[in-house]
Amino acid sequence: MSKVQENDLFGRWKVLKRNPDKRMHWWCECQCDLKTIRSVYHSGLISGYSKSCGCYQKEWVANNRRTHNETRTRLYNIWCHMKARCYIIKNSSYENYGGRGITVCKEWRESYETFRDWALDNGYNKGLTIEREDNNGNYEPNNCIWIPRSDQVKNRRAQVNKYLQGRPPEPLSHLAKKANMHLTTLINRLRLGQTLKEALSTPVRRYKRSAD
Repeated sequence: MSKVQENDLFGRWKVLKRNPDKRMHWWCECQCDLKTIRSVYHSGLISGYSKSCGCYQKEWVANNRRTHNETRTRLYNIWCHMKARCYIIKNSSYENYGGRGITVCKEWRESYETFRDWALDNGYNKGLTIEREDNNGNYEPNNCIWIPRSDQVKNRRAQVNKYLQGRPPEPLSHLAKKANMHLTTLINRLRLGQTLKEALSTPVRRYKRSAD
């Protein structure tokens, strides 16, 4: 049962009614403080990712630009991509992150400065990339480190090799085709720590492109 009820408030959204779509996911008709009415995915409301029709984000971006002036930096880009793959359903990496329940801790999700300060205090430089020590864990200070990109590639390759050593009954490409998924999806799931059985049995999320 959905945790979202009519008349609930989420940021600047007020829930007018709930509408289950054909895929049995709950979409809510919401009205913003600016009287804008839109359909919003209920998980976006619960997680706090969707707060308004866009007015909140515009104000937030304007304030943060004045505060840190780092919106074009590599570290800011890392922060944005980290959140996108955990919370934006249409993101190409969502299935392997947000789709598996991976989230970004509240402190980092709501404040770039907090993430930036942690990064600089923990050895960040332009030659490093963020890595979760526990592939099933969230993006949070006690589960993240900065490592060279080459090491990240080696770590992910090792995850795949671990299953290849088990000699699957047939090539991964054949298994992926039978499971009606792209080979890259299967490999990414193995890299992220799933067993071969889990990677093949987990349904592939498919989303229609919006009309615009």
